[in-house]
Amino acid sequence: MNTTPGTPDPSLAAYTVIGSGGRPAPASRISVVVLNRGGRIYRARQLQDLERAGFAEVVSVEEGGEGRHELEALVSRFPSTRFAVVPAGLTPGERANIGFREARMPWVLLLWNDQKLAAGGLSSRFVDRIEERAWLCATPWYRARDGETLPAIGAPALEGSALRVLSLEPREDGEKALFPLDYAGVYSKARFEALGGFDREYSRPWWQLVEFGFRAWLRGELLGSAQALRVDYVEAPPAYDTSPGPDYRRFHLRSLAPVRRSDAAHLPWSRFLPYAAGAGVGIGEAYREFKAARAWVADNAFRFRVDARALVDLWEPIP
Repeated sequence: MNTTPGTPDPSLAAYTVIGSGGRPAPASRISVVVLNRGGRIYRARQLQDLERAGFAEVVSVEEGGEGRHELEALVSRFPSTRFAVVPAGLTPGERANIGFREARMPWVLLLWNDQKLAAGGLSSRFVDRIEERAWLCATPWYRARDGETLPAIGAPALEGSALRVLSLEPREDGEKALFPLDYAGVYSKARFEALGGFDREYSRPWWQLVEFGFRAWLRGELLGSAQALRVDYVEAPPAYDTSPGPDYRRFHLRSLAPVRRSDAAHLPWSRFLPYAAGAGVGIGEAYREFKAARAWVADNAFRFRVDARALVDLWEPIP
């Protein structure tokens, strides 16, 4: 069995790659990265379907501690698939970042093991359309097990200084999407990595996703809902914890509170007292969080193309 350590990268956890994956199929420009959760009863069928669909390669991200013998059997059965074995306990975003690092094609289809493409694959024209639109990510239209279309598009709204995410059903191809719900989508690898991928500082998947989407839009990237990318759940969709906490406070300070003036963003001290009053932590901790966020915003000041208020005010979903 071909086993190699992952390329050292201080932003990624150490991991091991099992299987060579062979040469990527030349007819496709899409790598598939599969994240795993729950049971494994659909895994072999999904890998079989993805290899047959003609994608360039498949990278399955596995948590350490899974059955070694099962992995060995899968490597033998699916020669076009590589298995990235990562430490247990990583967030979905951290696992996705590793999958993107291993992907060798310029476009990455990210899926979970409990999801399948309704059409079985994607046409070569699909990538052409994303490139023409200059999208960072094409997000799917989702269907539940009973065939019901799910509200898969997030739209931003501000209530005072707090964020409210509206969940909408897609109605037309190309609608704006605030973030890739449940992580799935077709991503530009280059744009994803230039953005910094998913932020490993976020422990809750919901805020990791919302932060990723907001960061992308604030920096001028585009995410859109693609009607041709239809994804079916073979199990019930996950329920994400949307309650506030440390992740929301970090998101608020880095994404919602900065103000853009003269082509750069800054976090004004005038926002400290309102933040401290509503943060739910002591004044000392609130000060440390605010000071750290000011430094982060200063480091990224010229990457902001808009601030949160302008983004929400200019958000125009298709009527």
